[in-house]
Amino acid sequence: DQVQYVLLEVAYYFNLGLWAAFAYQHFSGEGITTKLLLSCIGTVALVYIVRHLSLNVLANTFSVTKEALQYSFTINLFNIINGLILLVFNFVIAFAPDAIGTSMIYLGIAVVAIQYIYRSIRGLLMAAGYLSIAQLHFLLYLCTCEILPFALGAGYINQMS
Repeated sequence: DQVQYVLLEVAYYFNLGLWAAFAYQHFSGEGITTKLLLSCIGTVALVYIVRHLSLNVLANTFSVTKEALQYSFTINLFNIINGLILLVFNFVIAFAPDAIGTSMIYLGIAVVAIQYIYRSIRGLLMAAGYLSIAQLHFLLYLCTCEILPFALGAGYINQMS
């Protein structure tokens, strides 16, 4: 019953990691190594596994089970759609001429950013009722699960180059 969602979520991890490796190759001029590819996929998977686990802990710790599960489901749906879009981008980047591949890398940045912003706005709307009650908890979640992964990823990529 839930197997197809898990498989499509894993496909998203793979496609976002592969796209990140292509983007790294484009911006650094280096080739894609197995270590780079596995670290990109592993980092993406780790970020989302920690995010889902933290939402599960949040749901079980506080009385926000419905909203946390709803947001987790929203993350899954957006990731599935984004994974299918990135699959097409990855094929084009891998097999098209460099100019088209470069365009797809930038288009991928735009699609992922727009998707992330839209998903975050939906999450804010889901949590709007609790925002006035528990501002500190909301700020902790926002910093830990939404901002920290980008900061760690940027630091990791910066360290690799």
